[in-house]
Parts: sequence; C-alpha cells; structure tokens
Amino acid sequence: MCIRDRSTQSTWEAKSELIQGGNILKRLHNLDYTKMSESTMKHLRTIIINFNFEEIRKADTACVSMANWCKAMYECFEAYKKVAPQQEKVDRIEAEYKVKMKEVKVMEDALEVIKQKLRELEAEHKKLSEEAKRLNDTKEQTTYKLNNAEKLIDLLGSEGERWTKTISRLKEEEKQLAGNIFLSAAFTSYIGPFTMKYRQRLMELWQKICIENKLRFSNDYSIIKTLGNQMEIKGWNIQGLPADHISVENGILATKAQRWPLMIDPEGQANKWIKNMEKANKLVAVKMTSEGNEYLKAIDQCVQAGRPLLLEDVQQEFDSALYPIFGRKTFKSEGGERISFGEKDIPYDRHFKLYLTSKHSNPHFLPEVCIMLNVINFAVTFDALEEQLLVEVIVKEKPELEEERTRRITEIATYQKQLRDIEAVSYTHLRAHETRHDLVCRLLLEKKKKKKKT
Repeated sequence: MCIRDRSTQSTWEAKSELIQGGNILKRLHNLDYTKMSESTMKHLRTIIINFNFEEIRKADTACVSMANWCKAMYECFEAYKKVAPQQEKVDRIEAEYKVKMKEVKVMEDALEVIKQKLRELEAEHKKLSEEAKRLNDTKEQTTYKLNNAEKLIDLLGSEGERWTKTISRLKEEEKQLAGNIFLSAAFTSYIGPFTMKYRQRLMELWQKICIENKLRFSNDYSIIKTLGNQMEIKGWNIQGLPADHISVENGILATKAQRWPLMIDPEGQANKWIKNMEKANKLVAVKMTSEGNEYLKAIDQCVQAGRPLLLEDVQQEFDSALYPIFGRKTFKSEGGERISFGEKDIPYDRHFKLYLTSKHSNPHFLPEVCIMLNVINFAVTFDALEEQLLVEVIVKEKPELEEERTRRITEIATYQKQLRDIEAVSYTHLRAHETRHDLVCRLLLEKKKKKKKT
C-alpha cells in the first residue's frame, strides 16, 4: 500500500500510522492488482526477494500473512501480465463473435422470410397445378361430351319431326284432358250393366253434356284408348277374354275400376278369363251355392292372406255380412288394417281381390249392392257374338293374319316402351345436367343406333 500510495512517507512511523488506520482491511480488499503500474510491481519485487519468511514468522506471525499476501499479489500480477494479452484477444474475439452472431441472426431472419415465401410459392404452385389438372380433365370431359352430343344430335335429327308432332298432339290432349277424364269416370261408374246399344247412347249423351258445358274431349274418344293397353289386352285375349269391342271394355271395367266387379256372365266367358288371368296369383274359386257356407270361410282366408277370390254363381241377394267386404270398409286397429266380417274383425291384406260372377242373364240386384259393386254385363248380344265369330273366322281361315297382327302388336308395344324409356332417360338427365351425363349419352347413342338398325 505504501509503495502504491506515493503520498505516504517511507518512515516507520508513517507506515505504522497507515497500518493502524481503521480502513486498512477495506483498502486491501479493494486493491486491484491489475491496475498496478509496472514500476510499482518492480519495486515490490525488490522487496519480496529479500523476504525471509522464517525470520518474519519468528518476529510476528501476522507479518507472515502480510508477506504472503504481498508475494501473492506480485505473482498474480505476473500471471496477469501473461494472461492479459490473451484475455484482450478473447474479448476482441467475443466482440467480433457478437457482431457476427448479430449478422447471422439478420441472415437467419432473412432466410426464414425466404423459406416462408418459398412455402407460399410451393402452395401456390400446388394449387395452380391442381387447378390446371382439373381444367385439363374438364376440357377432356367437355370435349368427350361435346362429341357425344354432336353424335346424339345427328342421330336425333330424324326425331325432330316426330317430336314436333308429339308436342302438338300432347298440347291438344292437354286441352281435352278434363273432358276425357269426365267421360272415363262416367263410363267406369255407370255404363257396366248396359249392352253396346245403350252404352253408345249414354256416351253420346255425356258427350253432348260436355259440349254444352264447353268441356273439350277427343273426337275419337274411346275407353280402350284412354285406359287400355294393347299388350295387356292381348294378354287378356290369350287368357280367354273375347276380342270383341264390348268384351275388351268389360275387361277394362273389371280391372281398372275401384269397385269390385260383379259380372253378369250367363255364357261363362268372364269366369274362364278371370280364372286364367289370376291363376298365377293362386286364385281361390268357390260357388256361393255350395253347402255349409264354404264361401264365407274362403272369404275369411283370402282377405287375410291377400289372395284373389272368385265367387261363382252368385244369387240376386247377398248376406249382409258381405257388405263391408263389398264396400272395402276397412279401419285401422291394433297397428294394422282390419275389416268387419260377420261378428268379428279380421286383418285386411291390400293384395286381396274379389271377383263375382252370376249366370243369371237378367238379375235384379238390390240398389245398395249396385252401389257397392261394379255391375258389368258380360252377356253376349247378337252384335257382340257377330264380332266374336268374325274374329274366330279370321283366326281359323287366315291364321297367318292373326299371327301377323299379334306379332305387330307385340313389336309396337315393345318399341313404344323402349321409346318411352329412352325419352324419359334423355329428358331427365339432359335437364338435370347430372355428372353421369357422358354415360347417359353413351347409352342413348347405343340405344338409338340399335333403334335405327331395327
């Protein structure tokens, strides 16, 4: 301390006063050897060289500590002289490192920005690639559809005239629809019991009523054209229904009307036809004149099982227990549809059908029976018999004509069905613009080509 502090005198009294001062330890503690001058440390070295620690210890143990401290300070200074340049170099390198790290940080931030931009560009590239692929696929599909559409238009070119006529015909039929429906409803409801002569007079009367009320109807109106189907009618003929006009009308009344048919059938023609027509549906035929009221048991079983039932030889009066069956007076009960029969309620199956035939040529049924049932006159009149005989003569004398007629009816019905199916597919899918339009066009092309070949 005395060497460093040049203000202190070198006398023992001055040194003793310095040592005995109250802040000597604090000053020693705060003494920084790194800030010592070279001259001071050289002077200290000349003193330390002359230290004799054994003599000092003998003189005073406290002085030994002071001597060791001085020696340590000198050694630290000498060590510092060697370390200081390296430390400076380290500090310089650390400073440079910090500068470089800041530069690296800036470059990393810039790199991250570039990476983010690259990711955005890659995402945009992927999106554009998908869009390009979608557009390319759309182009191919559109080209394919356009080619099919052109081919379809070429194939349908010949249909234009027929479609124009069909549109005109449908527009005209739309105007006549109400009148035709009125005539058909009146026909199925009231005309059944009458012969051909009276049917014609009734039809003329109803048409006159339509004209008076400005209700348009078809000029060539016929129940056969309105409710009949040529293929179905031909099937009836094969099953035993006579081919004359009145018999075909009766067949329509028996199958299309909502009320069960009660057929006046003295010649048994209707009976034979019904049995053949419903044979595949396991028809049950029972006579109402049978003993033990077997027909009641048959009705009970068929109503529940949903099977067709033919009641033969019916009389002019009926058991009132049959009235709910005749009128289809069903009701909902116990989670299903039921109907009253006699003194009990039985399950009612919607597939149940009822046919009744009577051999009386001129029966007198009660009014309530005529209301509940559709009375149909299958009795053969002279005009009907003449027409039936004419058909039979043609079949016997010119069987090839009948075969040709049958073949043509079958072909026409088949082609008409195919045409309706194709038109339905065309209209539905072309108007809906569905995704499977190309498949539809391909199917239409195939069908149209086949149609043109035939």
